[in-house]
Amino acid sequence: MINLNKLIEYSFYLFNIILPWQARLIWQDSFLNKYVWEYGRFSLYGTELFLIILLLLYGIWLIKAMHLKKIKIKIDQVWQRLKNPPVLIYSLVVLFLLVAGASIIWSLNAELAYVKWIKFIEVTALFSAIVIFNFRFEKIAVAWVASSVLQSLFAIWQFFVQY
Repeated sequence: MINLNKLIEYSFYLFNIILPWQARLIWQDSFLNKYVWEYGRFSLYGTELFLIILLLLYGIWLIKAMHLKKIKIKIDQVWQRLKNPPVLIYSLVVLFLLVAGASIIWSLNAELAYVKWIKFIEVTALFSAIVIFNFRFEKIAVAWVASSVLQSLFAIWQFFVQY
């Protein structure tokens, strides 16, 4: 059977390698003053699909390894738990995501706000995975260098085969 820890770890390193290859599917253009508005463009990156799969594996790992423990909420213990800096930071991040999600209600373009809110959630989940899951800095550096070398070789090849 495949070890889930190794699968997540090597998938994360592969994600770092393919990150510069930003192929995307654009399904709707937005215009501002008769020009395409890049921020308002609805698109889906290939690496974003890979990131979603990676985050789903990370969620399964959290549930399977019982890293998500049931929290019994008692009012007198809430203030004691908030004195712990990681719990306070986590609570502030969750509060920020909730406020950002609530801002969809009064936004001018609710679809665009919803898509950007999903991206906020993806980035927050990726940060959580990086902090909780112990990735090795050396392997991340090797993945970045491998990515740079692959992209450089591709650029050199394109230069020499152009007309």
